[in-house]
Amino acid sequence: MKSRRIWIGLAAGIVFASLCICAAAIGFGAYYGFGDRVEALISDPVQVIEDSVVLATEPSPTETPFGADIDLRSLFSPVWEARNLLRENFVEQPVDDAVLAQGALDGLTTMLDELGVDIEAIDLPTAALSPQSLAEEAETPDEAVNAFLPYFDLWGQVEYANLEGLTSYEDLMRGSLSGMVAALGDEHTSYLDPQQLQQADLSLDGEYEGIGAWVDPTSEYLTIIAPMEGSPAEAAGLKPGDIVIAIDGDDMTGMDGNAVISRILGPAGSVVVLTIQREVEEAPFDVSVERAAIFVPSVVGEMLEEGIGYIQLTTFGITTSAELENAIRDLLEQTPSGLILDLRNNGGGYLQTSVEVSSQFLSEGIVLHEEFGDGSQQTYDVLNNG
Repeated sequence: MKSRRIWIGLAAGIVFASLCICAAAIGFGAYYGFGDRVEALISDPVQVIEDSVVLATEPSPTETPFGADIDLRSLFSPVWEARNLLRENFVEQPVDDAVLAQGALDGLTTMLDELGVDIEAIDLPTAALSPQSLAEEAETPDEAVNAFLPYFDLWGQVEYANLEGLTSYEDLMRGSLSGMVAALGDEHTSYLDPQQLQQADLSLDGEYEGIGAWVDPTSEYLTIIAPMEGSPAEAAGLKPGDIVIAIDGDDMTGMDGNAVISRILGPAGSVVVLTIQREVEEAPFDVSVERAAIFVPSVVGEMLEEGIGYIQLTTFGITTSAELENAIRDLLEQTPSGLILDLRNNGGGYLQTSVEVSSQFLSEGIVLHEEFGDGSQQTYDVLNNG
């Protein structure tokens, strides 16, 4: 069982950043040119790692296509689970159901606007369930039913919208859940969908299965930023700026970047064929890549000028403590006159790992206090193995 994280993830994707340490952002918005990105990989790999998506094993969640029968009890179970956790652990108590319900309504409305749905044009059949019936079918907590009735009024209309092939019921639920969490107005409390959560986990696990490339999923086509050194992507000859236009012969035109990533992923030893468009080539060409286990270090150490040891720690992951010990031993053998521990851009991670890291540099005392929504605290003392 994994230890408690500095940010805590739910199956539904809720993330709470305790101790004011935020979860690292996965993916970057604007794309400024591959020459700059490759140079950045050399000069500041940590920032590029935080700004990019890694191709890794990522099972696609089960989706219920629009128009199919849906079990509202199962669908909304993550929403009520998130509500309970917020009511138990959010730093500002009590959490108002009216705020959560309005946030869910706003999140669903935003999704519908993006999909171009005209709610007023939807004709409801006489057999359509009432908002009260939908709330009951979704097993809405009794004390929250009244607050969520406007939300289920909209949901009841959406069920009769023509959205087949455009979205799934799970996506609508996640959009609602994202809005619900955002309504709290706290920058350290946010929602990650299953794909985002799994990508966030990659930096903590330290090892995953994939082709080993930093990619940009925000462009028209999935684009390679750079292959990792020694990775299958590098061995296969993939280069910065390569555009993935097809996977195993299937055209990727118009597909969401994260969906394209899921098509590329698979277990170590399996092969994926990428059709690449490269600027210097006249025609697209196929590249076969054999997936493998990829190790991403969370600690980088080196000796600087004037005998200063330097250690950069990018996350508090599963392997971080062992990596840090090895880095410290290597630097101490070179008798440094001082040591810099660089935690800039560190995205957080496992709480226990942060205690282990701190204990490498502290002889005694308290590392941290963890404070919960009910005001209780848990104290973590320095470990004696530093």
